[in-house]
Amino acid sequence: MGYDADAKTLCEERMYNKGMALVLEFIDSSKEKTYLKRMDKDGYWWSEDNVKYTDDKKLLEELNKIYKESQSKNVVAVIVDKKEKYEGVNEVKPENKKSYNKYTHKFQTANTSIILFARQKKTIGQSDDLKANSVEVYYLNGKDGEDKEPFLIVFNQDERHEKQNKKAYHFANEYNFEGWKEFNGGKIDGLDKKLKKIEDYGSCIPELSLLRWYAHHILIDKEIPATKPKDTPTPSRPDEFVPPDQPKPLSIPLIVGGSVGGVVFVVSSAVGYGIYWYNTTIKLLT
Repeated sequence: MGYDADAKTLCEERMYNKGMALVLEFIDSSKEKTYLKRMDKDGYWWSEDNVKYTDDKKLLEELNKIYKESQSKNVVAVIVDKKEKYEGVNEVKPENKKSYNKYTHKFQTANTSIILFARQKKTIGQSDDLKANSVEVYYLNGKDGEDKEPFLIVFNQDERHEKQNKKAYHFANEYNFEGWKEFNGGKIDGLDKKLKKIEDYGSCIPELSLLRWYAHHILIDKEIPATKPKDTPTPSRPDEFVPPDQPKPLSIPLIVGGSVGGVVFVVSSAVGYGIYWYNTTIKLLT
């Protein structure tokens, strides 16, 4: 396709009449040129990339290519390093916790999500295939301020059914978005509990590097299931105490007889002792 044909095609599609920007070129005499290239239909996704051309014909070919590629992509561009409203997002809602900050990016419709950071597309797990109208971006917060990259991103396709439509991805305690993985093998259950642990335990960890280590291990550690308490046998009621049989009391005749016998014995003993004393003592004196 020649130069004239390319120009005719672009004019027929009324691209110029719409005033649609396709490439932004930044010229600095002391540096190489920098380009921002349109990546989606609505112009919310721009990427820093090289646009190679040597003359107007090559430039027109590049513009035509960029235009066709961008018109085929209808996406949700999530700029995770933006903490306030930006083009294409309805709202960015901040929420500050003890050891991390959460930013909820809300969009008009649920489309395929593209993660952008520092004007570059980032791939985290299989997030390119996710559709979302709400994306939660979490940043750890230490004594020296907020971390420079997020540690957790949660995609929500439909806020009316959060658990069924949520997907979460977390960092690997590395920068440059290296090694990101899906939380808990795709199961969102337990994420709130882990975030609560990070908030509570992390509040007493001022060093960001140590806080990152703890947050990562909390996210990847499996929850220990609650152990079932051992069955405690119900204590049996002790047998009723039955006192032993008491000996029968002596009858009155026996008591009286015994008493009389004792008196007789004492008297007899006294009389016998008196006779013995008389025979041995009185007689000797006389």
